[in-house]
Amino acid sequence: MYFLRKLKPPEFNIESLIGILFGIIFVFLLVMLSVPIAFGFISLVLIIYSILILIIFIRTGSTGHLILCLTLFVDFIFTLHLTMGGLVSRSPLTRILAFFVIVFAILLIIVIVQRKLKWRSREIFELAAMPVKDISDGFTERPLAAGKADFTKSEMMAYANFMHSNLIAIPYIEHERVVFSITISLSRQLGINRDYHDGSWVAFYMNGEVSVTISEKDYMKYRDSFSFDQLCENLGFAFIDFLEMYKRGEKTRILDKLNTLRLNPWT
Repeated sequence: MYFLRKLKPPEFNIESLIGILFGIIFVFLLVMLSVPIAFGFISLVLIIYSILILIIFIRTGSTGHLILCLTLFVDFIFTLHLTMGGLVSRSPLTRILAFFVIVFAILLIIVIVQRKLKWRSREIFELAAMPVKDISDGFTERPLAAGKADFTKSEMMAYANFMHSNLIAIPYIEHERVVFSITISLSRQLGINRDYHDGSWVAFYMNGEVSVTISEKDYMKYRDSFSFDQLCENLGFAFIDFLEMYKRGEKTRILDKLNTLRLNPWT
């Protein structure tokens, strides 16, 4: 499927900068100090990151994050082994650990290609903008009504779990509504930040009403000043459409619709 991209290219995020910083520190330790110290540093980074990914897996149930967590943990065991003198060792343990590192690296590549580690925010925003051609107005700081949906409370709870486990949105269950946050940050993934108001979100009220907010920061990711009202309306319709598909048991169609956009499987 070919379509004209309406979002600007992805920006460099803080996680990428941290990764580059860790790489620089590793090279510095490797060159200036010693191999065991450098690998010791990497093993510390790996175990911390694997714990963070484990928390995200527990919260989402995402199989992609489970594979990533196991991969990081196996890498941690391997680098710890190298730190403790296994770098020049040809022991059976070194070979076994190296084998598992390769196996989990292959599994990780598979889940990345299958987009099971990718939060779908960019697909959602592209989907909302596809039919929009009007650039007559710009950003407006207000939630907009986006139609009505028919659902029971149990259907909405199951739908929220599906959207979370498939990395489409982070649901916040409130007394009178369920809010789906589309602006994804590490703090929101970990459950540290429960304030979704500064991001973009779609709210399903228990009376069936649907409202949408697109943040100014997310709106500025578009190449043009597209009609804010139309973007919000299309975003709401997309989530209502996903809900109807889910109720009909057509879960794979939701993911297929996002996958057909053929965006970067990682970013």
